[in-house]
Amino acid sequence: MSQQYGELCQRTLGSFDVHMSFEQAYDTGLLIVAASFQNVVGGALTLPAFLGFRGGLVATLARHGALCELGEEMQDGLRHIWEVTFGGKEGRARNPPVLLVLALLHHMAGMCFVIPMNLYYPENYSYFKMVFMLQGAAGSALLAQQMGFLLDVRTISGMRYMRWMTAGIAVISLYTRGFGYLFASVELFNDLRPTSSTWFLTVGVFAATCMATFNLLIVKDAVLRARKFCFMPIRKEHPELEIVRPEVVQAEGSGTLLTQRRQQSSPEAMGVKGSESMPSGLEQ
Repeated sequence: MSQQYGELCQRTLGSFDVHMSFEQAYDTGLLIVAASFQNVVGGALTLPAFLGFRGGLVATLARHGALCELGEEMQDGLRHIWEVTFGGKEGRARNPPVLLVLALLHHMAGMCFVIPMNLYYPENYSYFKMVFMLQGAAGSALLAQQMGFLLDVRTISGMRYMRWMTAGIAVISLYTRGFGYLFASVELFNDLRPTSSTWFLTVGVFAATCMATFNLLIVKDAVLRARKFCFMPIRKEHPELEIVRPEVVQAEGSGTLLTQRRQQSSPEAMGVKGSESMPSGLEQ
């Protein structure tokens, strides 16, 4: 299972043009899991404000939730700087330029927004709404994606879970990182415009644009992944082994290949329970 997880992390990072070795991608995936848990905790602190509750305690919890995100981003930024500067060849390999650009796009909003907003707009609920969407909901979707890397999609049950999971992640990403983020950004800047200086708004627009660029990449990946799995056919070849065999779909029209598949799926060829009867893993 760890082999599958590392390979899928490597492949997912590769879809963003971030190319790493297996070990480096595996470690990066674990860092993403840790960051996702932090996002869920920080988002939970802003949930009461997102649900419409008001009051001093609600605002205090929401500000602490935003500080959780800022702390994680500062730690992550310092880690990148340390590894690139003092980590030698291995450290630079763990931090390819594209990954550093993605991290900068993601961290810019928290670095520019959290401290000024907490100090000068401590009870702005448009700000709290944005923090919840980018931490709680989006972090939960990212954590679910990492859990999906552990599913055995060769089985019908595993494929069904993957379909529901990827569809849910796509819906959540479209709202929290797409339409919802756009509406929350407009609402926030409408609140800030009457009382904020020009430089404050300029920096805010720049940071929000960086985050929007990062969001578009995440939404695109989530939608493409959902489309891939939701429309992938499931074939059940043996009553005792619920196996997804996508190669059978590709073999349609070839009598030789279909004959080979029928022979492999016969009880004599399958050996009923032997692990050697299991097909090769499905690429995700």
